[in-house]
Amino acid sequence: MRLRPILCGIVLTAGLVPAVPAHAAAAGSKATYCSVSVYSVYAGDIAERDGRDEIRIKAGGNLYPGDGFYKKFRTGDTFYSAAFDNAATTVDKDSDARFSLREVKPPAAGGGTNLGSFRVTWKDCKNLQVGSYAFSTTKRVSGKYQTKYDYRVVLKITGRG
Repeated sequence: MRLRPILCGIVLTAGLVPAVPAHAAAAGSKATYCSVSVYSVYAGDIAERDGRDEIRIKAGGNLYPGDGFYKKFRTGDTFYSAAFDNAATTVDKDSDARFSLREVKPPAAGGGTNLGSFRVTWKDCKNLQVGSYAFSTTKRVSGKYQTKYDYRVVLKITGRG
């Protein structure tokens, strides 16, 4: 029996799923806004007594990973976007995308202490085509808050229409 094609036909006929994207932009058109996501976070140096930092990322006013979770970094660790629940926000000609690296103190992870902030502006996005992407220059977050720390953050900027 061909159940899958029948179900697909019913779903499309009922209008539950559009047959084509409702707002598809023409291929090769300039982006009207961009999504900005954390691509990777690398721990270059962590001087904690236990050898690790508990880190969250704040993007667009939201904390990642969610639900009070955090990532435990040791010197040399690299975590990618999925480890931070694909932390992302948007940028357009009227707004910037802001990110900050936060050190938290378990068990109540909360918002933590801002170790460093950076932003992406429309200038970083305006030349992208819809669907194309670029990686930001590596953002260095280093300093001393109770102990020394040094991180490298790379953002992925994707053109949207």
